[in-house]
Formats: sequence, C-alpha cells, structure tokens
Amino acid sequence: MIQRLTRNKTILAIASIVIGVFMMIRRGSMVADLLRIVGYLLIAAGAAYVIYYFIGKNREGVRLGYAAAAAIAGLVLVLRPASVLNIFPILAGAALVINGISNLVQASSGDTAPSYSRIVAIVIIIIGALLIFRPFRIWDALVFIMGAALVLNGLADLDIVRRFW
Repeated sequence: MIQRLTRNKTILAIASIVIGVFMMIRRGSMVADLLRIVGYLLIAAGAAYVIYYFIGKNREGVRLGYAAAAAIAGLVLVLRPASVLNIFPILAGAALVINGISNLVQASSGDTAPSYSRIVAIVIIIIGALLIFRPFRIWDALVFIMGAALVLNGLADLDIVRRFW
C-alpha cells in the first residue's frame, strides 16, 4: 500500500513538473490549447445530445438546443480561442473596476472606515484597469506563475517522497 502511494505521488510530482515547465515555456499558447481542448469536449457533448435525442425515449426540443449551443461554443473555442481569451480579462477587469469604485465610495462615506479599505479599493481598480488595457500581459504572467507553482509543488512532492518513503 505504501509503495503504491509512493509511486502515485512520484508520478503526480513528475507530471506536475513537466506540465509546469510546459506552461512556463509556452505561456501564450497554453491557454489557447486548453480552450481548444474544452472546445472539442463541447463539440462531443453537442454530438452526444443529438444522439441521445434521437435514440432516447425523451425527445425534448431543449436537448437539441443544448446540442446546438454546445457545438457552437465548441466551434468558437476551437477556431478562435484568441477571441475568447480577449473577452475574459476585459470582463473580469470591468467587474473589478466597478466593484473597486463601489468599495471606494463606501469606504470613503463613513468616518469609521479604516484607510486600508480605501487602499484596497484603489488597488482593485488598478488591477481591473490592467486587465482591461493589458489583457495579454496578465494572461502571460498568470500562466507563468501557475507553471512555476506546479514545478515547485512537484519538486516539494519529490522531496517528501525521498525523505519519508
């Protein structure tokens, strides 16, 4: 049992390191590749909905709607992942800017509001603005950080396996 756990932890650690290095090297295309994979899965789900509609006993038109929506979303992700990548940071940035402004107004309205609430609100607004105006830079940095974290996690797991097993 302990040997199996050791082997599994070692395999996961090595996979973590390999995926992390891959993410750090191919930052720009990594997220696009992941979106394409999700796109293929959505296309397969759409096909499954269509098949289930025709061979199943329950023929609800909603299933065909789900099939069409899944297939269209899958095609967009497969054919134009960069378009989808552009939308996410901008939407997240807009939400952060709106939330930051709301927090800043609320933090400034009361006398009892601590100054760090204002500082955090301003930082949130700045991060949101960066997401809106520099979406590719943020994705690039985020993927690199995630890759580095995976590499560090894998190295730590290998060290644990080495020391305790």
